[in-house]
Amino acid sequence: MKGRIDGGEHALGGCPSSPSSSVKSPSSPAPSDAVHEQYTKGIAVHQCQLGTVGEMSLWEFSGSSNYHVLYDHFIGNVNCVHVVLFSLGDSRREQERQVDYWMTFLRSRIPPVEPLQDCGKSKRPAKVMLVGTHADLASDVKKSPNGESTSPASEHVLDYVQKNYGYLFDVHPRVFAMDANAAGSADMKALKAALTQIKTNIVEVTWQILNFLGLGQV
Repeated sequence: MKGRIDGGEHALGGCPSSPSSSVKSPSSPAPSDAVHEQYTKGIAVHQCQLGTVGEMSLWEFSGSSNYHVLYDHFIGNVNCVHVVLFSLGDSRREQERQVDYWMTFLRSRIPPVEPLQDCGKSKRPAKVMLVGTHADLASDVKKSPNGESTSPASEHVLDYVQKNYGYLFDVHPRVFAMDANAAGSADMKALKAALTQIKTNIVEVTWQILNFLGLGQV
């Protein structure tokens, strides 16, 4: 992501298990909080062409706590969107815990840009989107007339994030409830549309800064 001016995406999801649910095996080579064999190890970087969004650099950060000490070197860029993932199949309390962990993680690693705005908000706050996964496993997910998924639990998470972190970040006003088995769903189209708009804004602001510095033609 560093050095790019075409926008990008950081995907953050999962966090260390709570003491009551942690399963540890001293003989296992995998991190103790890995929940399956195919978990992301460290940071997986993908250069991809995402339909109408265009070219994007996707950085997927492992939820395993073994790697979190490394993330200080990669998180801090506001010229991207940070996508925080949580499972809609979890309890409401667990969803809130997962999201709160990553929002606090981001807050401690993204310094504000001065001059500060109202309530101490950064001049260029980091952009955050919330994505609820496993919509097919959640009993409270319903379809709206236009085919998009809605969930009272996800709206609760959004309200919680806006209340506790809205003064620090630009939080997208919608939670995207996603079913990995429905790649062409209305929810996926809405997510791509939101990413396109954010990417466009990032590119415009970045070019303005480069032109001001006389580097726009480089």
